[in-house]
Amino acid sequence: MEGVDTTTALVVMYWLALSLVGIGILVRMAYQRKTSIPKPDMPAWNAGWTEFLVFLVMVYVISILAVGTVASITMEWEDTELQVWETPLIALTFQCILLVGAVAGFHPKFHFMNFSLSPARSAVPRSMLIGLYWFLASVPIVFAATIIWIPFLTFLNELGFPVSIERQSIVDEFASMDSIGAMIALVIAAVVLAPLSEEILFRGIIYRFLKGKMAQNGAVLVSAAMFAFLHLNLLSVVPLFVLGVLLAKSYESEQNILVPIFFHGFYNANSIFLIIMMPEMPESL
Repeated sequence: MEGVDTTTALVVMYWLALSLVGIGILVRMAYQRKTSIPKPDMPAWNAGWTEFLVFLVMVYVISILAVGTVASITMEWEDTELQVWETPLIALTFQCILLVGAVAGFHPKFHFMNFSLSPARSAVPRSMLIGLYWFLASVPIVFAATIIWIPFLTFLNELGFPVSIERQSIVDEFASMDSIGAMIALVIAAVVLAPLSEEILFRGIIYRFLKGKMAQNGAVLVSAAMFAFLHLNLLSVVPLFVLGVLLAKSYESEQNILVPIFFHGFYNANSIFLIIMMPEMPESL
């Protein structure tokens, strides 16, 4: 019991430290916004609705078909040691297909997406530091959204509304997983592949397309909502929506796709660390 209490105390101290740093960064960002010269808006992707929707449907359908194929194969495995790899393989397949589909649109052979994902290029180490900066700034905001949203869902349940307050199943599986190899595979999917595929798709493509069809803030909100609902989990939908807004803001601010990619990677790595430390913690924290 003492070990559990010590772990809880350490996690609380860690989270408070991150939140304090994040609040300091938010204050600094607000000051810089008032004193700095505004940057030109990032160009939109000026495509038609038809080619945009065809692209999204094509990528989604191929991803689902690939995941369904892997799932059907792994379900037939009877070896217990192989069964633990079912979820990691499905996650890796989905993210890989999503990434390949998103990147394929930029290949010169297809003449489909003729814009740069990073109008303002910068060195990878600098982009990583800026991504870390934005991640730290996001901590108190996402935390505030979480501590408001979870009690609200609980309140709805108490009123008799059958709303789900369960975590994503993949989070529960990771928390109870005893295969180091399978855990590493899931970490790679969450910390490397998911930030790459989802940021190129949701920020680099969807957000840039929506910017050409509506006001910038509208594009931020709609792309963030699509990002949140992709995860198909009510418990995390509001925190992920807030995260999606901040990811789009970081992309627009820096005009470099590497920034939200690193930001997203740090966020997922932090979530995994917290799940390892406290398996019962909501994944959106």
